[in-house]
Amino acid sequence: MPLIFIFTRLEIPRFSCNFAFKFLFKEQMKTASRTILFIALFLFPYFIQAQTYKIEGGYVQQLQSGKQASATYFDGFQAGVVTSFDIREYFTGEIGTLYSYLYSNKLQLYPHEDSVTYRTSIHSINIPVHVTFTYPFIKKVNFFLYAGPTFNIGLSQPQTIVAKLTDKLSSMTGIPQGITHKELYKDNMLHRFNLQFGAGGGFQWKKYQLKSGYDFGLINLKKSSPGSLYQKGWFVTLLYQF
Repeated sequence: MPLIFIFTRLEIPRFSCNFAFKFLFKEQMKTASRTILFIALFLFPYFIQAQTYKIEGGYVQQLQSGKQASATYFDGFQAGVVTSFDIREYFTGEIGTLYSYLYSNKLQLYPHEDSVTYRTSIHSINIPVHVTFTYPFIKKVNFFLYAGPTFNIGLSQPQTIVAKLTDKLSSMTGIPQGITHKELYKDNMLHRFNLQFGAGGGFQWKKYQLKSGYDFGLINLKKSSPGSLYQKGWFVTLLYQF
């Protein structure tokens, strides 16, 4: 009987964890599907009227910081489709749909070799709406500048916390020892939607573009008070025009 009892206790948590994982995965997929469908319907008229189509991809670095919040750097990439249409001579409008993945592995050290590691991923859809000024630079090379907002829609932001703390320090910081898993959107810690305003520029040679820019976060992402959390950062991408 004791052996059967132990076996049963071991099996129930395993089943519960698998069920919870599948449930969370399904919920995230539902949220992502609804978001992508809404974006597609919203941008469909612009894609129809667009005069040029481009694919874009490259490196992204973002910084989350604010009052009563330590700075956290994220590295990753973004990729997607951009459409453009003429406004007037030298000026064009651009609207894009980009998927972005960011990752951070932050180590926080305490006295006596205690530490906490925060591993955070951000999956999001970015919708830049920019006005671009293009001017001939040299033969077959154009120089361009752009400015405008970018709408960020967070799909998921899972975080794993690995704490190696003494009982006293764990009690003082409120961080449980061991491994803790969180979903910062579903746990009502951060807002899913963000608005950034950015500017940048680059060069175009034939159908290829090299582009770089910086975006400033305008919305406090932190739901609870006190404190604040804003996200900003820069990127460098390559574009190919069809």
